[in-house]
Parts: sequence; structure tokens; C-alpha cells
Amino acid sequence: MARLNNTSPSFELSPESRRRHSGVIPAFAGKNPVEKPFNIMISKILRLPFLATLCLLTGIAHAHKPSDSYLSITSNGGEHRAQWDIALRDLELAVGLDMDRDGAITWGELKARREAVAAYALGHLRIEMPAGVCGARVDDLMVDWHSDGAYAALLIALDCPPAAQALAVHYSLLFDLDPTHRGLLRYTADGVTATYVLGPDDPSVTLEPGETNLWGAFIAYLVEGIWHIWIGFDHVLFLLTLLLP
Repeated sequence: MARLNNTSPSFELSPESRRRHSGVIPAFAGKNPVEKPFNIMISKILRLPFLATLCLLTGIAHAHKPSDSYLSITSNGGEHRAQWDIALRDLELAVGLDMDRDGAITWGELKARREAVAAYALGHLRIEMPAGVCGARVDDLMVDWHSDGAYAALLIALDCPPAAQALAVHYSLLFDLDPTHRGLLRYTADGVTATYVLGPDDPSVTLEPGETNLWGAFIAYLVEGIWHIWIGFDHVLFLLTLLLP
């Protein structure tokens, strides 16, 4: 995680798609270009409808690429803090970050929209105890990287009632814009960690100190992993095209 200056490099909005199309595979790599020209021509003709269908499905799948945010809440001795990593591409969709519309987001653009980012994020997260709702404020904004690109890291201070009680988390980030979005929640209390997956069908969870939730977390991540693979099947379709003769 880092705080960058205004001259730092831009953050690409879609790094995966750029990497995926960065290489060119020769059509006849390892083959004799004049070997069996008739068979090659027929093979190309037969592939056209299939490839056209794959291109259409790939475009649909890429347009619905799943998104995640990473919310970590830590409780220690009655004090509560959180870090919330939200993808820059998702914040661009929600509040707009790319001010000059050049397809990249700079640290200066993110910093200029700090108040809008904080208001949007905290407006879609509520944390409460039986004794009352926890106040939340963004103390700092930094940048973190995950496997799919750059994320805004919001460091959040929580002002909760002093009693040692369970925390109820209500999460609604991006559900109105992207129903495939999921919030990956990690809760650590006095050294014990539990993980949860929050989505439109399960937007709330009660966090009990000392609860590990290992089996529930395994099932949730298994189901979400299968779902993410299925709606991201453009990668599978791309690989299938490489297997065609």
C-alpha cells in the first residue's frame, strides 16, 4: 500500500484486457504455410460462425466482469478500525475519477475526488451494535494493488459504543450499479479472524468476537469462486479458440 505524489504513473482502468491482447500469435507458427492449403482454407471457413459467436459472447462476458471490494475490520480492546479497498474502475463507475477522460486515473485525480469517494463509500456501509450505530470517518486515502489492478484504500476510524458487543455490518456498495459485485469481509477481534462474503442476497452479517466461521467461509468462497469463473468465461472461450485446428 502506498501514497503517491502527483507525478506518479497513471493507473490503467483495464490492465487485464491490455495484458490479454498484448501478444500476437502467428497463424502458422510451427507449420509450413503451404502445407495442405485446401484443408486449411476449409478449416478457416468452418471456424468463422463459431468464432463470431465466441466474439459476441466474449464481449458480453467482459462487459459484466465481476468486481470485489476488500473490507477489513479490526477490534482490539474496545477500539475498532477498518480498511476498505475499492477498485478504481468501480469508483470511476460510481463517482467518476478520470477527469480528463484519457482512459487512465492519476493519483492527483483520485485525491481531488477524495470527499466524493469517502461520501459514496460510507453511504453504502453501516456498522452498528445493539447499543447504537458506529460513527465512521475516512482518516486517510492511499493506493493498494490487487491481482486485477489498483484500488483506493480507505483507512476508516470507527466510533462505536464502548460496550464489548457484536458488530452488525450492512453493506450495499455498487449493488445498484453492478449486481455481480461482492464485498469480501475480514473481521479480526483479539487475534481471531473470520471471513465473509457479502452480496445483494446477503448484504448483512453479525460479527461475533472469537467466532472463526471457517466452514461458512469455505462454502461462501467456493460458491462465489464458481460464480466468478462462470461469468468470467471469456477467458475460457479465448482458450478454446487456441485449441481449434
